Amino acid sequence: MALKIRRGTTAERGAMTGANPALAEPIWVTDKVNINGENGTLYVGDGATSGGIAVNPQISLNKLTDVDSSLAPATGQVLAWNTSNARFEASTLNLTTTIGALTDVDTTGVVNNKILKYNASTTNWEVADEDFASFNFATQLSGSSIDGLGDVSTSGSDTPTTGQYLLWDNANSQWKPGDLDLSGAAITNLTADLQGSVFGDDSAVLVDGVNSTVRLYNGTLDFTSDSVVSSTGNFSVSSKTEVNSTVFEAYNKDEATAVRVNGLNGATSQNISGFSINGYYGGFEDSGSEVKITAGNYIGELSALAYDPDFDGAGNGKKVLSSLILFRSDPTEAIANDTAKGQIEFLTNAGTGTTPVAKTMLFDAKGQLAVNRTSARSTLDVEGVMTLEPQAAAPATPVIGMIAVANKTNWDPASFSGSTPYPVFYTGAAWVAMIA
Repeated sequence: MALKIRRGTTAERGAMTGANPALAEPIWVTDKVNINGENGTLYVGDGATSGGIAVNPQISLNKLTDVDSSLAPATGQVLAWNTSNARFEASTLNLTTTIGALTDVDTTGVVNNKILKYNASTTNWEVADEDFASFNFATQLSGSSIDGLGDVSTSGSDTPTTGQYLLWDNANSQWKPGDLDLSGAAITNLTADLQGSVFGDDSAVLVDGVNSTVRLYNGTLDFTSDSVVSSTGNFSVSSKTEVNSTVFEAYNKDEATAVRVNGLNGATSQNISGFSINGYYGGFEDSGSEVKITAGNYIGELSALAYDPDFDGAGNGKKVLSSLILFRSDPTEAIANDTAKGQIEFLTNAGTGTTPVAKTMLFDAKGQLAVNRTSARSTLDVEGVMTLEPQAAAPATPVIGMIAVANKTNWDPASFSGSTPYPVFYTGAAWVAMIA
């Protein structure tokens, strides 16, 4: 048959006194939790202890041999090892709550925008200024990858392509490569410096950040003042490689001067301001292909054209030549070193824009003037007639060789009869009639 031992509740065991239970007598307490967390604990009488002693009791921390139970713990304390007595003791955890409380940190003199910098001589972190100018980021960050940051994804499907930026992905709480689209955005209150190149919608370079140049492709420059200043003293429009026929145009819709030159002038031609036309042949200066001018070569021109909105009678507009001033080397003079003998041609268009007819006057290197001729044969060479206006009085300061026409009515140096004006010649002493 089954062997049964004495059993009861915790309350019933607590009511036992003296050597009850007897020595070696077992008692099973049905409602006391054992070390395994189950109901039921075995007690055995030792002949002296009321209720016996537990065979499988719950173990208390203070029963451990390396724990000092003499220091009663307070709320929030922890067990800390004490080397002096080789025991764990109740201790208050000392948590440093400020960086200045650290033993190797000196925060003396800290203010806004200061940084902590390690001082090897004091073995402390100390307050210092930012010094990124001498910081070698390439060395310090060598071998590192931005993808290693917890909030950055640049691998797998997020591998960037050329020209992309890191953009914030709010859905995934990460920075990911993407294209920056500012087409519908307005940039206002920009205080930072802009570095690099600027491109147009057609990918043309507008601001060249590499060569420090600004380019306009059929664009406009709007200046709020009337000054464009060059720090080099030389302001150039176009370049030596320009191939377009027109490189500078000025528009002005009122009666003010479209282009003006202001200068401090002097007593000689070396001290005056104006326009200068420089003629190059074969190539520009320092190109290595420049050559001497040839006799008769043109150097430059000043032209005047009138716009005709109905040039062809069908409403199509076009500019029509009105007049020209041409500068060239004199075709009758020899070319030599340090020599560029000149000729100026004045032309008016007596015909049409389609079929121009030139009426000319030229002044050559010999000091000869030709009218309606392509060359001069004398000081004055006129192809046509010359008209002298009859004078009412003798010229105030006549010189020998002067020719005039006396009107006979008010001035009659030869005392001619009648009222018809007549030509006169000054001999140095008197005006003499040039007709009988």
